[in-house]
Order: sequence, then C-alpha cells, then structure tokens
Amino acid sequence: MLEKYLMANSENRMDLYNSSELNFDEMLFLHNSCDIPQASKKWPIFWNDFKRLAPSNYGDNDIIIYRGTSIETYTKYGSGYCWTTDKNLALKFSQLCCSPRYTIVFDAIDKNPLLLNAKVKHRDIIFQHINDRNEQEIFIDPLPYYYFHNFVENKENKLITNTI
Repeated sequence: MLEKYLMANSENRMDLYNSSELNFDEMLFLHNSCDIPQASKKWPIFWNDFKRLAPSNYGDNDIIIYRGTSIETYTKYGSGYCWTTDKNLALKFSQLCCSPRYTIVFDAIDKNPLLLNAKVKHRDIIFQHINDRNEQEIFIDPLPYYYFHNFVENKENKLITNTI
C-alpha cells in the first residue's frame, strides 16, 4: 500500500494521502518519510486519522517534553506535533534547523534556534515510541501559543528557550 507514496518525492508524499487506506504503522512510516508533513494540504485529514488509530493511554503522570525548532518555524507553524523526552536531541534539532544544510535542502529561512519545553500529562500524548533513528519521539496536539512564556536567550549559544 505504501508503493505510491515511496514513488513520490518526500516533500510531496503527504499530498497523496487518502483517508483510511493505511493502517497505523504505515501512517507512522509515511509521516516519518516526509519533509515537513504539516505543510501539506492533506495534513489535517492525516492527523485526525493518525490520532484515531494511535494506540495510546499513557496514564496521568506529568512528563517534561522538548522540541528543537526555530523562532521562524514556531511563528509559522506553532509548537508542532513531534516532541521528545531527550533534551540533548531537541537541542540538536534546534541547531540543525538553523544550519546551512537545512537552508539548502528545505529552502528554509530559519536563523534563530529555539528550544521549547513543556510539562504535559501522559494522557495528552497521542503516541510515543522509539523511531528508526533511535529517537524517543512523542506525538501530541500542538500546544497553544499562550502555553509558552518567559522566553530567555542564552547569549553564549544564541539559543532561545522558554521556562515552565
């Protein structure tokens, strides 16, 4: 079932999505094989199906999660769907999205690394797993802008972060 997606460029794969044609594992693969999947016009349909099919129920405990991004991406797309429990990994992503390689590959204009952190309930997690790159990946609905406050800049590494 994934053949038609694999034949498309990674930036266009999500545009081919048709509701209910993939099982959850195939949807996870599709998501992880796309570049900026939330930029697709099919993203809202995909995300609703993903949430409906995801095995979840992680309890009521609080958990601290991190997301490495940039001020520019945060401003354009919000807090995002994919997070991690690994702060160092999130730091790497915040640096990567502002690197020259990312700018060339994705035609990005990101220049200001941002590390978001949030305290959420386990029950707010849609899906959690260790992906094929051995990253602890957490899917959640994007948190509203008002959730993030008290941004501070670390002058040494030019990283902006929020406090919780």
